[in-house]
Amino acid sequence: MNRKQTIEWLQSMPEEFDEFELIFREVKKDPENEKQLICHDTPIVAGSVDKETKEICLFELDSYHVMEDFEKQAKEEQKES
Repeated sequence: MNRKQTIEWLQSMPEEFDEFELIFREVKKDPENEKQLICHDTPIVAGSVDKETKEICLFELDSYHVMEDFEKQAKEEQKES
C-alpha cells in the first residue's frame, strides 16, 4: 500500500473513527487450535520517510527509541568531527 492509497483509504472512513488509534496487528493461527487466531497489537508511535528506498516507515515504541538513540549518537559524532 502506498501513501496515496493509504490516504484514500483513511479518508473513506467515517469521522466517528477520527479518534481511533493506529496500531499494527500481527495475526497468526494458533498452532494448537486451527480455528483460533492469535493477535498481537502494537501501537504506531512515529514515522519517517526513507527517500533512498522510497518507503514510508512507521515505528512502534521500541523501534522509535532505537532510531532516536541512533540519530542522537550520529549527531554527537558529527559534532566531534
